[in-house]
Amino acid sequence: MKLSVDIEKKLTQFTMNIRMEIDQENVSILGPSGSGKSMALKCIAGIEKPDRGRIVLNDRVLFDSERGINLPPERRRVGYLFQNYALFPHMTVSENIEIALQNAWNRKKRVRELIEKFHLLGLEEAYPVRLSGGEQQRVALARMMAAEPELILLDEPFSALDGILREQMQQKLPGLLHGNNYLMVTHDMDEAYRLSDNILVMENGKMLAFDARERLFDHPPNLAAARILGLRNVSEAIRVQENMILVPQWGCFLECGGKQKVSHVGIRSQHVRISTSPGVNSFMCEIVRILEDRFTATLFFRLLIKRTRDVLLQAIVDKERWEYMKKGGHSLFACFPPDKLLLF
Repeated sequence: MKLSVDIEKKLTQFTMNIRMEIDQENVSILGPSGSGKSMALKCIAGIEKPDRGRIVLNDRVLFDSERGINLPPERRRVGYLFQNYALFPHMTVSENIEIALQNAWNRKKRVRELIEKFHLLGLEEAYPVRLSGGEQQRVALARMMAAEPELILLDEPFSALDGILREQMQQKLPGLLHGNNYLMVTHDMDEAYRLSDNILVMENGKMLAFDARERLFDHPPNLAAARILGLRNVSEAIRVQENMILVPQWGCFLECGGKQKVSHVGIRSQHVRISTSPGVNSFMCEIVRILEDRFTATLFFRLLIKRTRDVLLQAIVDKERWEYMKKGGHSLFACFPPDKLLLF
C-alpha cells in the first residue's frame, strides 16, 4: 500500500495542512482533541473535501484540486471505522457484514469466513443492541474488511471501550488486520506507540513531526511535538559553555553535550533518576506528592534550591525501588543524566 497526501482545508479555528508519504506502514496521527486528526481521515476517505491538494492511493488519484478529481467514498476502496462503529441497528451481525460485500457470488461463504476470522461465531443472528462494545467493534471491522479496502482508516477505535477491553482489543487488532495497512487517529501516545510503525504529530491543524516511532520519541524535532509525546519536565535554558547549560527556573547548571544554541531543555520522567547518592547533574530533592500504579510510582519533587521552591518536577520509578528508598531515611537526589537531556 502506498499513500500520498498533500492537502489543505480551512476550518473554523485554523487551516489544516497535511503532507505525508506512506509505503507499507501502519501510521498513527497523534494530537490533542480538536487538532484536525479526524478531519484528515475524512478527507482521505472522501467524506470531506479539501480546499486544495492531492491524494493518491496505490497510483490511483482519489483527489486532485487542480485536475478537478474527487472520487466519491464508494469508489476510493478505503475502509473507515467510525468511533461509534455505525452498525445498522435493524440488521443482524451477518446482515451488517453481508451488505458490504462487493461480489454477488459466494456471499454466505465469505460472511462465514469473516465471522470466524473476527471471532463472532454464535452471534450471527444477534442485533447490535445485544452486543458488547468489543463485539460491536469486531462486527464493524468485519464489515469494513468485507469491502476489500486497499487502506483502512481507524478513527479513535478504542475510545468507546473500557480499560480491560481496550487492552484486549489493542492486542488483537494487529492480528485481525494482518496483511492490511491502516492509518489510525488517537490522542493516546502509548496506543500510538504500540500499534504504529510511524507517528504523525498534529496540533491546530499543523504537522509538528512525522517519523518512525522510536526516533520520534527519543529525539522529538521540536518542543511542541515533545510535549504532545509526553515530555513533562521542561524549562527555558541558556547555553553558558560548550558542554553546560543554565536552567534558571530549576536554579541549576546541567552538563550536556552539543554546541548548538539552546532555548529549552527537557527530560522524560522515566529518565530522571532518584537515588540516595549524588552523581553528575544530581541535586538534593524533596518528594512532595506520589501517584502509585501497580508497578510504578510517579514522584513529584522539588529541588532543594531556594529559588525553585515552587517548581515541581516528576520522575517515574520502579515501585519496589521506591519502597526500598523511602524506608532508608536517607537524603534523596534527583539526577538528570546528560545523555537523556532533550535540547531545543
